[in-house]
Amino acid sequence: MYPLFRSVTFSLILGLATPSIPANSKGGKLLDRMKPSYVRGPDQPLLEKTIDRAVRHTAERFPDREAVVSRHQHRHLTWREFNAEDEVVARGLTGLGLQTQDRVGVWASNCIEWLLLQVACSRANLVLVNVNPAYRAHDLSYVLRKSRMRALFLRENDARANYREILEQTGARPEHVVYLDHPSLCWLLSSIIPSSRGLTSQVCVWHGAAARQSRSS
Repeated sequence: MYPLFRSVTFSLILGLATPSIPANSKGGKLLDRMKPSYVRGPDQPLLEKTIDRAVRHTAERFPDREAVVSRHQHRHLTWREFNAEDEVVARGLTGLGLQTQDRVGVWASNCIEWLLLQVACSRANLVLVNVNPAYRAHDLSYVLRKSRMRALFLRENDARANYREILEQTGARPEHVVYLDHPSLCWLLSSIIPSSRGLTSQVCVWHGAAARQSRSS
């Protein structure tokens, strides 16, 4: 158990055991000197906001402050830029036909796209399913079946593994499979989002960043 649970459990056990230990015994004197453990939360109340609302509020207050730095992708985003890209991704998810509480899987290591999908799922009222990048065919097949995800975002491959091959080995393919480092992502989102909204140019940044990263590695 974690230390927190250990301390709580220990105090409960002591409370139950106290009556059976003579007060004048060594154990009784030890219990007299001990104080029951307790947990106290932060002084500040928890925010009654969704992830999406928190990001929107921060972007309004500090639009030009740095929000995300991804050194291995050579990308920096301010809160204004991060919020704008989240809007693009959220519209793209909705445009796929995903509905409230549908599951969206992300099978990738740390990257900006992971963060964007996390907030975009909150914005579109979808359920994010985090898939461990270390999973192989057996593990992935289990997650796909149990979560009933309708869309899966992943990279084709990296230094760890060929994720496209692993997905094919499962024999279980979600309705929508989108590769973060493939031109199809740019086409997918740009075909969904009306260019009249001025957002189409932003959707290609994912593929562009991935291409730059692969050339530099």
